[in-house]
Amino acid sequence: MLNRMAVDPQTGSIYVGAVNALFKLSPQLELLDSVVTGPKMDSVNCSPGHACIEPMALTGNVNKVLVIDDPKRRLIACGSVGQVNFKRNRLL
Repeated sequence: MLNRMAVDPQTGSIYVGAVNALFKLSPQLELLDSVVTGPKMDSVNCSPGHACIEPMALTGNVNKVLVIDDPKRRLIACGSVGQVNFKRNRLL
């Protein structure tokens, strides 16, 4: 399932956030790159950044936010695993 999309204004590349993956497409919609973001072990009873003693289960990582920070040339992606965990990466 595809959840979010962002277009790089400098290159026209299209970034797509999905369940358990991020994709980079050319302006002609050819697949250029992909990153697996899940599933991961998680529990809704655990707080981000803290040790968790709750039972965990393999959980799909649903992309919630996908934004291009153009001045810094990075992609900001946020997934549901880890109670909304943000990642900042150089543009793929």
